[in-house]
Amino acid sequence: VVECESRNATAPLTRSLRTRIAAEDFVADVAEAGTLLGRTIAQGMAVLMVFPRPEFADRLTSRAPLLRTELRAVLALPRWRGCSALLTGQPVMESDIQEIAVADARRLERIALIPAAVILVWAFGSIGAAAIPLITGVLAIGFAFGSLAVIAQRVPLAIYVLQVVSMIGLGAGIDYSLLVTSRFREAMAAGRDRMSAASMAGTTAGRTVLVSGLCVVFGFGALSLTPTSELRSVGLAGLLVVAAAVLLSVTLVPALLAAVGDWIDRPLWLSRRLRALRGQGVWERWGTAIVRHRWWALSGGVLVVLVLASPLALLRIGVPQAGWYPPEAESSRAAELLKEAGIGGELLPVELLVVAPEGERAVSIDRLTALKRLTDSLAADPRVARVRGPLSLREGMSLLGYASLYGDLDGARRRHPELFGAYLSHDASVARVQVVLHDTVSLGAGMRLVRDLRSAHAVDGSQLRGATVLVGGFAAAQVDDETALRDAFPLMVALILGTTGIVLFAMLRSVLMPLKAIVLNALSVAGAFGSLVLVFQLGVGRSLVGLDEPLEALFIHVLVMIFAISFGMSMDYEVFLIARIREAVARSGNDTTATVAGLSATAGVITNAAAIMVVVFGAFAFSRIMMARLLGFGLAAAILIDATVVRLVIVPAFMRIAGKWNWWPGLKRVQRAR
Repeated sequence: VVECESRNATAPLTRSLRTRIAAEDFVADVAEAGTLLGRTIAQGMAVLMVFPRPEFADRLTSRAPLLRTELRAVLALPRWRGCSALLTGQPVMESDIQEIAVADARRLERIALIPAAVILVWAFGSIGAAAIPLITGVLAIGFAFGSLAVIAQRVPLAIYVLQVVSMIGLGAGIDYSLLVTSRFREAMAAGRDRMSAASMAGTTAGRTVLVSGLCVVFGFGALSLTPTSELRSVGLAGLLVVAAAVLLSVTLVPALLAAVGDWIDRPLWLSRRLRALRGQGVWERWGTAIVRHRWWALSGGVLVVLVLASPLALLRIGVPQAGWYPPEAESSRAAELLKEAGIGGELLPVELLVVAPEGERAVSIDRLTALKRLTDSLAADPRVARVRGPLSLREGMSLLGYASLYGDLDGARRRHPELFGAYLSHDASVARVQVVLHDTVSLGAGMRLVRDLRSAHAVDGSQLRGATVLVGGFAAAQVDDETALRDAFPLMVALILGTTGIVLFAMLRSVLMPLKAIVLNALSVAGAFGSLVLVFQLGVGRSLVGLDEPLEALFIHVLVMIFAISFGMSMDYEVFLIARIREAVARSGNDTTATVAGLSATAGVITNAAAIMVVVFGAFAFSRIMMARLLGFGLAAAILIDATVVRLVIVPAFMRIAGKWNWWPGLKRVQRAR
């Protein structure tokens, strides 16, 4: 999009840019939109349409920054002062999102590290102890990014892997190492030497980390099996960063703790003061109250989660109607200019391909009438601004004229070379029809048109003498992804639930505990989904997350990722709490005292770990990329609900009610609760 303060400068600058762009190796042709559309775009504005060579179709995103550099070199000349040239289009938009994703990941990591460090110092009362989880999180991110850099040389990765690696790396790395470090300090306080304490922490808390890590890995593994390339790359990235966090927490962290020993509590003046501020016995009193009023606690906790999940009934799955693209990106500003000029639909048209049977032509005489009927019906749709294709060469040209033109392909190629490659293949066996919509900024109209074309048989190949009609383009790709994910989601859920249940049964030797964990984790996820619907789709409190207007619909990709990730991430609190209660039951055989002991020993660690997770994930709720914003908010909500209402209220109340049945059939030394 070319604009100049002096209107007289627009035309010569446009010619200069056209020559410069046409010289690029990936460019087949450059044309002025005004010429193609047969009208003036806007006073003082010109629009150049760049047609790439087919062999560069999958490499255009990497070419966008190079082309932008070329344009800026031209605009740097003194004669073009007061002029601008903005790039847009799908490859350019993808390139801009990549740049924004990288910048956001670095910025939000720094923002999240500061409050995470404060929480760790508060939790441990020691700068040295707080440093170990931070080091683990940073190392996990570094390992994952290094591995992905190698993989990306051969496999294309979605841009969202940057946010996922940053979020999960910091959250899981800090979370897992915090569990191990807390158990080490507890052992040291009980009189163990540093080697024995490190060994005990690595054995007990390390087992919790391994089980939790397996649950998260299964979630990301399920994402790796989804039919969309974006989620597969997110699944791969998650596998790498979680594996790194787990390995570091069960190897490097115990080694560091053994080396540090008594210095873990330095400086002593800080640890003493913070211990006094935190108080003693708070969680023991809390556990006693929950056990005493277990039925009220259970019913009240479940009611709270169900209320949070209730907006889920209003969920609409689709592409958000606004805000799905960062407005500050250059390509976004250019798209707005095109929209104001009335040609915004040129960016993401719906594409139809008419493929003739082998050896035949898509524009043969017997197919032209049906092709004309198809294009006329599309042009009459109120959502459609214009239709371009082999029959839009000249306004008012008759079917007889087109039949004469395409009857002599060699002559047609000589007279109209722009047709071939743009709207016709070289042998005319494939015809391309572009359907330009009035509104493609939200993608909603385009996706609805694609569904209508496919479901209502509006595109009927039988009318075209056996030709195959394919509906494509960006909107069609979104429809295909959404449909594929809807179909794959039940299998993915079954895979995650099944593998999680098997892992928990193998660890706890209990039938009830895995079932309870799965149900309660599902409640946490439902509460997170309800919160997403309330804030982002319905717009309640949207200003708190910097949202200008409700989205009206949510990406199914985000919902799938939140389910897969949060289901496993929250499992470490479940395993940590249940393991401690189980140890206490094995010692005393009394479910009441064991539940109180296990909760009082772990509640502080769980709340601090969850606070760090919420801070890390919540920071990404302010990303400029809507997908990352939704993912960060959803994960933060899931962890917050799980670590407070579920783990600190519902779980201990349920376990006291279930009594000895919690451990059936694996634990033999269970006595009837007194």
